[in-house]
Amino acid sequence: MRIGNTHYRSIWMEGDPGIVRVIDQRKLPFEFEVVELRSAEDAYTAIRKMIVRGAPLIGVTAAYGIYLAGLNSDPQHWCKEVRLAGEKMEILQAHSG
Repeated sequence: MRIGNTHYRSIWMEGDPGIVRVIDQRKLPFEFEVVELRSAEDAYTAIRKMIVRGAPLIGVTAAYGIYLAGLNSDPQHWCKEVRLAGEKMEILQAHSG
């Protein structure tokens, strides 16, 4: 998507590896707003509140959520945090289908 002279993807990272950015799909086509995801909970909320829409974008958002869970976790417990984030994303999938 091009806004002015800037090309945007639906989901992307730039600069800070702890921030994933998504276009708020609920605002289109009348407004353009970028939402920053900084945690697995943010990704979960973006999916649940339909900030992101469409199966491919939902899947990529869930994957980034699991990535953020690992990135933000205690190094001693990262496996557990990633597993819990994955389970939470699976719950979303079960309730949507």
